[in-house]
Parts: sequence; structure tokens; C-alpha cells
Amino acid sequence: MTRKYFPFCFYVLVSVLCLGKPSSAYPSGSLGGGGAIPAVDASSETDSATIDSITPLKIGDKIPDELWDYAFPVVSPHSDQVQYLTLGDFRDKLIILDFWATWCAPCISSLHKLDTLQQEFAGDLLVFPTSYEAQDKVTKFFADKGWSLPTAFDETHLKEYFPHRSIPHQVWIKGGEVMAIAGPEYASRENILSILKGEQVKMVAKEEDVGFDKSKPIDVTEENRVYQSSFTNRINAQIGGYRRRDNGITIYNLDLLGMLRLVYEDRLGSYPDNNRIIWEIDKETKDRMAADSSITNPSSAGKQKAMDWLGKNTYSYTLEMPKRTDPQLVMEIFKTDLARLLNSKFEVEASIEKRKVRSLVIHRVDKDNPTFSDQRIKPRFTKDGDTLTFINQPFDHLVKSLVATYYKEEKPFIDKSRYQGKMNLKIVMNPNKLKETINVLNSRGITIMEQEIEIEVLVISRKDKN
Repeated sequence: MTRKYFPFCFYVLVSVLCLGKPSSAYPSGSLGGGGAIPAVDASSETDSATIDSITPLKIGDKIPDELWDYAFPVVSPHSDQVQYLTLGDFRDKLIILDFWATWCAPCISSLHKLDTLQQEFAGDLLVFPTSYEAQDKVTKFFADKGWSLPTAFDETHLKEYFPHRSIPHQVWIKGGEVMAIAGPEYASRENILSILKGEQVKMVAKEEDVGFDKSKPIDVTEENRVYQSSFTNRINAQIGGYRRRDNGITIYNLDLLGMLRLVYEDRLGSYPDNNRIIWEIDKETKDRMAADSSITNPSSAGKQKAMDWLGKNTYSYTLEMPKRTDPQLVMEIFKTDLARLLNSKFEVEASIEKRKVRSLVIHRVDKDNPTFSDQRIKPRFTKDGDTLTFINQPFDHLVKSLVATYYKEEKPFIDKSRYQGKMNLKIVMNPNKLKETINVLNSRGITIMEQEIEIEVLVISRKDKN
């Protein structure tokens, strides 16, 4: 199956390490070929111990002196040594602080663009990438990309002033104050030109990102949902089944075996019961996965017990896709979700395997038998109690009727006749009289033999069986 993936932008949550302070200063290099990074003695760095507390900055806030004067250790493609960058040396320029990481794909895409913009606006712009990652990691990364920008490393001090939970995260500073806190989509040539001309540029603030509580589930609404699937316990309805939709499926109040039947219907047929299922788990778990006759057809005295079982052991499932979706893909997603549920809740897995099973095999169809004469009459199928009448019907229809009637038998019906024609047949199929049905079919030119053959079965086992 080919999976379809839907393009969408997302931010990656990050964990930040503590700042390791370099012990010495090194000579300066150049910034994108235009503008020097001033060299600063280690002794001139701001001692963070003198800062009692840091108040996060918001849009419109002035940049405090201690942040202007703080010396950030940086690595640059133009020098093999650590240098120091002080924002105060660039306070007359437009400054874009860019929080990034080597594993963040949107960050890398944004830095490609920012590196080009820095070279174009070298005299009026400072792009300052900052990462919490180690020096050797960011140095090699920048070198491999061929970028000319310097970048801070092992850096957490700036995040105290501009807290965030996702990257890329960009802070725009102009005229000594915070003018914007936004995502990378606003870092464009047009916006920078407008700001340098003193024009207003509207950017949607990213400040609300700080208020996101990652310990809670995302609030999914009709408006923001892209793709969603979920299992629930039994819903308050005295029905069970499923309904396919153009963009998903709804399954309601089925036991887990019923859901597995739905998943593997194309491989095992519509009625894969005991004769096509091999249980390799304990009875207690099996009894929680599959309803027996006392549940499906309870006596008057057993109705409450049946309702209690259904309330505890039936589930509902819903899958919503963003648009019309291939039904095969819908079932594959449901199959994957169901496998996860079985693993997590019961430590059970289900798979199709080939096993030797004692079966009732349809070997041959005698085409000369009157049952299979080619009569040009209108096709018709009727069922009157246990009596089934096939008029000009496909042979496969008979096979499906046998499976549906005798699905509780230990031996499954397997058609090996390869007959593709039509038939005319009237026969009684009583679930308790299988032998009589087979005798009638043998007299009508349909040879059925009991035989052990290898067939596909559904095996339900412990996930650590190997």
C-alpha cells in the first residue's frame, strides 16, 4: 500500500541545556562579509550572578542594558576560534534573533534564507542565530551548509529573555526595543526593506506559544483538525456495526474479534469464526476479546450479564481524513490503530498465517450435471427458512452461503474447484445438518472431501511469542 502524507508545517518542542561559559576570548571575524564582530575580553562579560532575576521581554519592551552588554560566545566560518558578540555593538541596526537547532528542518530552511538576507543587508541588519547545542556540533553543521553567519552555541541566556516552546523562533529588535516575536515566515527581503524604510509590517505574534501546555492533549476542533483517529469505550446505543464514509469510517460497539473480522474480511471472508481463527492466548483474555453465544443470544435471565459484558468489552472507533480517501488506505490506518490497541491493552497481536487445517474442500464441479446447465433465464436467489434457491447464480454465491451457514463448524469450507460458471440449485441448509447438505451437493455434481490442507488463518497470540 502506498501511504499518502499530507504536507503541513509544524514546530518541534525543545528541551534546553544549561549554559557553559567559555573561559577566554578570541579575535574577531567578519559577519557575512560586511561588518566586524568586535572582540571582547572574557573579563568584560556580564556576570550572570549579578543579575538577580530576568523578566521576559514582550513586544514593545525596551532592551535592558544588561542584555545589550552581554557577550555571547559564537563560532564563525571566518575563524577557527571562539569569538564574542555583543548586541550593543549593533543597536543601530535591525536585529533578528533566530533560535534554532540542527535537527529542526524548518530552522534549516529558514537559515538558508537568513544567510542570504544577511549578505544583502550587511550594513543595516544583524541576523544572530542562537542554539543550545554544543560548539562542535553547530560548527560542523554551519561549515557543511556553507553559511557565512556566526552562531551562538551552548546558549540559554537569551531564552530567559525570550522564552518559547517551539522553534524556529525569531525576535525582531529595532530602535532599542522588541518590535516583533514571530515565526520564520516573516523573514523576507520585502519585510526587511519596509522596516528599514520606517514602514509598518504586520506580523502575527508568536507569544501565545509560551502559553501552550504540552502536558495536556491538544484541543481538536472542526476548524483545526487535519487528521484524527480515536478509540472509545462503548457508546450509549443498542446497536453495533460500522459505516464507511468518503473521508473515513465509523465503527460502533464491536468487540475486538468483530473489529479483526472487519480488518481481515478481504483475506478470510465475511465469517472468519472458529474454523479460520487460531487462539494462542489464555482463556481470560480471549473471553474479553470475543463475545460467545451467551452474550450474542442471551437467555432472559442472562440479559443483564450480557449487557455488563458489552459495556466493558465493546469499543467504538472513528477515523476522519481531510478529504475523500481511498477506502483501502482507510482500512490500513484502522488496522494499524487496532494493532496498537491490542498491544497496549492486552499485549496481544493478530496476524494472517498459513497453517494446516482440517477442512471441507470443494474439489470438483461436474459441468455435465443438470445443476450447471446454461439456461437463459432471469437470475434469482431466494431464501425460505432453511431452503435456498439459486437460479442462474454464480457458483461463488453457493460457496459464500455454505460459509455463512456453517461458520461455527470446526472445519472451514475451501473452494478449490476453480469453477467460474452459473448454476441452478435448490437446497436445504440447516446449521445442525451439515452432513445432509454435503450429501445433496455430492449428488448434484459438487465433490466435497474432508482434507487437511494449508490455508490462511487469523492467529491471535501473545506479542512476545517469538
